[in-house]
Amino acid sequence: MAQINQDRYETLAARVLGVKGAGIFGHAEDAVFAGLALDTNAPVEFWYPQRIYRFGLGRYQAAAAGQASGFQLRNGTDDQLWVVDHVSLSSSSAAGTWQLWVGEGTTADFYATTLLATQLDTRIPGSSSQDFGSQGTGLATPPGYGQMAYEPCPIATACNFTPGVTLAPGGSFIANNIELNQNAYCTMFFHTRQAMPGEL
Repeated sequence: MAQINQDRYETLAARVLGVKGAGIFGHAEDAVFAGLALDTNAPVEFWYPQRIYRFGLGRYQAAAAGQASGFQLRNGTDDQLWVVDHVSLSSSSAAGTWQLWVGEGTTADFYATTLLATQLDTRIPGSSSQDFGSQGTGLATPPGYGQMAYEPCPIATACNFTPGVTLAPGGSFIANNIELNQNAYCTMFFHTRQAMPGEL
């Protein structure tokens, strides 16, 4: 598996097995033992065996009179970490101004409609759309949240972000268009994995 940290795994394996000397296992692939978490430097087709699951969503939110539109990714699990890799946002009816918010310890849906995302690896059973949060209109400033971006976008032009936000259980990521009466579009890619002991 490409680009894993060979020294890290060889050192750990040598300590566990009671042997000494760097490079004792030859290639890096030979130093990877079952149960060791690897990393996302490997090609994406190796993520599934590592229990790293990739998801994508492309969502549309119709305008509502006098209200702004938005999308919320919410980690409702007890034992997973979610990482937001890429977000693309646009509005078709006028120029939009997008805010990105992130916060912890809030499991409520801020919008009325379920936010659906789909697994990007068809080897995983049950790869149909799943509930990952909410979307809708009418949200004011999310209480207790930190704003991480505030970007104006021309009409029908996407604002692209690579936030790298990590959502622990109870954490949420919100993309909110502060302009009123606008159709909104969101494309988002993220991945999830089982948290290791001591990460939560």
